Amino acid sequence: ADLVNDPAYPTKDEDFKHLIRISAKVQVENESEWFSKFKAIMQG
Repeated sequence: ADLVNDPAYPTKDEDFKHLIRISAKVQVENESEWFSKFKAIMQG
């Protein structure tokens, strides 16, 4: 599959400017809950 211009696979500097960045503090505070929700979604 051609992934050019797919936002999930940034390749150009311009693409990287639009990425959502999460601070380490926010990630640490929420990682357990996010993983739990992701796991529940993936398991159906």
